[in-house]
Amino acid sequence: MAFMTKNAQTRINDITDDIVALTPGPQQNAMRGWLTNHWATSTGGNAQALKGTSDILTMTDVTNPGDKAVRAKRRALIVLEALKAGSNLNAAKQGVINLAGGALDARIAPLVARLAIQADQDFGAGTLIQNKFLMELKAQPTVFLQNNRLLSGAIGGGAQAYFFYEYSKDQYKIDPTRPAQAVHAYQFNAVSIPGVFWLNVPGRGNAPNNGSFATIAGKELTGPDVMISTMFSGCSFCFKRENVSGKIFAAHIMPDDGAGNVAQGGGAGLARQLAGQVPTVTAGNFTGTAAGPFRVYGAGWSNLAAPLNVGYPVRTVLDQFMNIIGIRTGGAWEIYSQHILNNTQTVHRIH
Repeated sequence: MAFMTKNAQTRINDITDDIVALTPGPQQNAMRGWLTNHWATSTGGNAQALKGTSDILTMTDVTNPGDKAVRAKRRALIVLEALKAGSNLNAAKQGVINLAGGALDARIAPLVARLAIQADQDFGAGTLIQNKFLMELKAQPTVFLQNNRLLSGAIGGGAQAYFFYEYSKDQYKIDPTRPAQAVHAYQFNAVSIPGVFWLNVPGRGNAPNNGSFATIAGKELTGPDVMISTMFSGCSFCFKRENVSGKIFAAHIMPDDGAGNVAQGGGAGLARQLAGQVPTVTAGNFTGTAAGPFRVYGAGWSNLAAPLNVGYPVRTVLDQFMNIIGIRTGGAWEIYSQHILNNTQTVHRIH
């Protein structure tokens, strides 16, 4: 069945309207603002670029595009898929044009819901990203971490951090700096556990298989009720709960300084050294702390009870790492690990 083509701006406006109409009412204005900004940025305000975008989104070259309503959904899904990292309109179109009309809604709904989070964060009130942090990450950490990819950056010695969402990568991030476009990224305070190279631990020395980890400068988990650290890809997370006071101290020890100084045995070897399993290296402890078990959770080895005694998986591909996050609930700390391998998340409560 033949149908009339549209000029470029009209088609882009219609696609924007269609995606906005699929967005929950409170976020519709934000979605419109986000999409309008996207079109302006992606085309640079250039009429020829706008036409090129519009031409890709025509359905005249599709064998069975469907009726007007189905064609609108098809275009909306192409745009939503193309906004993902590593994709583009042409590639997204090829993945959509052969879908049955009845299959479009199920594909569109979760993408609109995800984009609404970023739209509300960048152009709305920030309610959705705030709810993700307070009502999901803090209130239900296991569920959140199992279902969402989280990247945590270093916040140095400070306590202020921002929590925000990136639709293109379908991931949440914690970072000391708020991205310029994420106007309503959720700001919070956290206990930050900085990464320290193994040879920079006070008293350790730089001999790969000889020295002492008995005087680690641990960070007490006190003040804010969230604890974060940088990503782990071979590092060891160390923590200790004092037997009497119940105070918890932690450290993030890194096995490689990038300048050729690598702990003997890499990540697993570092974890064993910290746990006192290497006779020539004095076991780890935190300076100035009272008695309590010193726990080590490393790459490929741990002194935690089974099944956590194998540590987190050793990195084998680029997109593989581990996060540590702590949440204090009712005065008690819960510490979780999230291991990410490509598009999967595995979560353990380690304390």
